[in-house]
Amino acid sequence: MLVTVWRHGEAGPASRDRDRILTPRGTDALGRAVLRFQDVLVEKSLAGVSSIVTSPWIRTLQTAAILGEALAVAPREESWLAPNATVAGVENVFKVAQAHILLVSHQPLVSELLWYWLDSRALAPLAPGGWASLYIADHGLGQGTLLNSEVHI
Repeated sequence: MLVTVWRHGEAGPASRDRDRILTPRGTDALGRAVLRFQDVLVEKSLAGVSSIVTSPWIRTLQTAAILGEALAVAPREESWLAPNATVAGVENVFKVAQAHILLVSHQPLVSELLWYWLDSRALAPLAPGGWASLYIADHGLGQGTLLNSEVHI
C-alpha cells in the first residue's frame, strides 16, 4: 500500500493548542505543496490518493480540506491521529485495502511513523506542511520503502 504522511501546515497561536488555525503563509505553502505532490505522483507513476484520514484538531482539518479539494478526496477524521497518538494506533490504516492513503497529523507522530516504517532516523523530521510517501508492505518495523519526501516546505 502507498501511504503519504503529511504534517499540518504552519499554524498560529491560540489559547488552546487544539484551536490553532493555519496562518495565511501556512495556507499558501500547502497550496504549493499539494501541486508539487501531484507532480510527484505523475513523475513517479504513483497511484492517486484514494483516502485522506486526518486528526480532528483544527489545523489538521484545515490542512486535510486543502489537500482534499486539490485531490478530489473527502477527508475523514480519526482520533487515532490526534496529538499523543501512537505508532501502534495507526495500524487501523491497514485494516482496509487501499491504493494510496494520505494521513494528516502532528509532530511527533508524523516523523515517528516514518522512522518506524523505515527503521531509520535518517529522514529529517517533517516541518509544518512537510510530507513523505512510502510503499509499506505491512504495518511493522522496517516495512516501508521511501518513495519521495518534502520535509521542509
